[in-house]
Amino acid sequence: MIIVILASVTIAGTFGENGIIRQAELARDLASNSTIAEAEEMNAMVDEYANIMSGGENPGPGPEEDKTPPTVEIVVGEITEKSIAITANATDDSGKIASYKYYLNGTEKGTDIANTYTFDGLTAGTEYTIKVEAFDKANNKGENSTKASTIKKDTIADIIGGDKVKDNTEIEDDLGNKVWIPGGFGVAGDSATKVEGGIVIEDNNGNQFVWIPVGEYKLSTAINATGKLTNELSRRTFTESGSTEVDGDSVIEIYFYGEGNDNSVAKNQIGTFKNSAITKGGFYIGRFEQGT
Repeated sequence: MIIVILASVTIAGTFGENGIIRQAELARDLASNSTIAEAEEMNAMVDEYANIMSGGENPGPGPEEDKTPPTVEIVVGEITEKSIAITANATDDSGKIASYKYYLNGTEKGTDIANTYTFDGLTAGTEYTIKVEAFDKANNKGENSTKASTIKKDTIADIIGGDKVKDNTEIEDDLGNKVWIPGGFGVAGDSATKVEGGIVIEDNNGNQFVWIPVGEYKLSTAINATGKLTNELSRRTFTESGSTEVDGDSVIEIYFYGEGNDNSVAKNQIGTFKNSAITKGGFYIGRFEQGT
């Protein structure tokens, strides 16, 4: 009887609900389930990594979007009477500037990847407002503005009654007509500032000469509604009421100082005179004041 009881206890301890065999089976199942769960977790991580590398819809958090605009500094370079050159120094967090836009007095003048630009065709002695826009790779825009003035060109009014010029100098009257001042001469204090009124030059000895324009020149609309006239290079006879061209004796063909004198200095030099007058746009004649 004792043997049977021990056998029953042994069997129950080995094969019962909480027996050794059952506990071993549970341990086996738990280990198996743990291995499967770890494998599934690993597979999920691999899939997620592959999805990120391939640019999938759910790549997870990436780098922050660039929303900072560039900063722009404008450096004014060479300035002439008709142009202003600038350099745009732009900096950005990304370190990359994609393009620049250049404006003059509010009007866009050009777009370029270069950070240098020259505004041409400007007016002498005029102030301009310059604006530059810089765009980075993310299309963020930074901008800055400055003012710059072209060089003022001297006119007759600026040098009237002043020092004599050292070399032959081209200058303009108030209407933009070009006048040449020979070296050693200056503009007389009683000179007009427009060609139409008579530009008078003088040397150190007080000898004076008046500029006579050749070809088309500008004048006040009060004198001519078109604002311009043309002086042909020709020989004329002057009277109290005006002047008339001498028929058949145009300076373009031949001219004599002293009728019929083939040996005159004027005849030998007329070619040089004509070329100079046409090229320079005028010539000088002596100014004399007649007494009683």
